[in-house]
Order: sequence, then C-alpha cells, then structure tokens
Amino acid sequence: MSHIKSFKGKTPVIHPTAFIHETAVIVGDVEIGEHVSVWPYAVIRGDNNFIKIKAYSNVQDHVMIHVSDEFPAIVDEYVTLGHRAIVHACHIKHDVIVGMGATILDGATIGEYSLVGANALVSPNKTFPEKSMILGMPATRTRELNQKDIDTIHENALHYARMKEHYRED
Repeated sequence: MSHIKSFKGKTPVIHPTAFIHETAVIVGDVEIGEHVSVWPYAVIRGDNNFIKIKAYSNVQDHVMIHVSDEFPAIVDEYVTLGHRAIVHACHIKHDVIVGMGATILDGATIGEYSLVGANALVSPNKTFPEKSMILGMPATRTRELNQKDIDTIHENALHYARMKEHYRED
C-alpha cells in the first residue's frame, strides 16, 4: 500500500531529487521541492488547502504538516522542521529552524533567518520578524539572531540535504 495518496483529485507532486522515507504519509494537494527530505513517520496532509515545501528543506521524524480551510501551509527554502513539530496552516519563511516539539498554528508567519525553540507554541495569526529567536508558551521573540546563528541554520538544512543522499543510495 502506497504512503502517497491522492485526495479529491489532487495528487502530491514530488521533485525527483527529494527523499521520502517509506513510512511518511503524504496526501492530497502537496508540492515537495528539490532536495527536500521527509523522514520517518512524518505526515503531510493537504486536504482542505495546499501544502508547499520548497527546496532544501527537511521534515524530520513525526512532524505533522496540515492546513485549514482558510490557510495553506508553506515552508520556504532551507527550513528544518525538528522532530515532532506541528506546522498547521502557517507560513515559515526561508532559513528557519523549528525546534523539536514546537507548534505553529493557523495564520502564523515565521520570518526568515529565525529559530523557533523546542516546545514553543506560536499562537494563531502571530507574525514574527526576520532574525527572531522565538521561545515559550505562548511564544515570544527573545532576541535577534546574529550571523553565526543564521549560518548554523543554513548549514543545518544543507546537512540534511547531504544526508538524504546516503539514504537514497541505500
């Protein structure tokens, strides 16, 4: 049985350079870009709206990406979604790390070059500017990220792009 399913006439579109682990579930109106990696037990369900995951992003183990009637889920380039993160009907701009167990809710926007800490809870419709360190429940901006932080975020995404090639070879 396939883990990639059509829904209401919409079939996921997956770039040939992407890596999708065999236990991941991808349903409906989903577009996965070049060099994206989707790791074990991730669920990406585009049923009531669309999901777009852009180049060099990674969706780690047990991540849930879903949509609402009002909002799609958009993950821009070089984004790392840490283990067990929930990304629900929001926009995550490029070069962002969403930490393990973090939840980002409907209509929220995470600005580029930002880090959402582990277990943070981003409230609905909350917008954070670029270069934000985002922590807490509810999440707040605690400081501006520096260039070293930004370089680490970008390198983390590239690390997963390289690592997926080893899985593709096996």
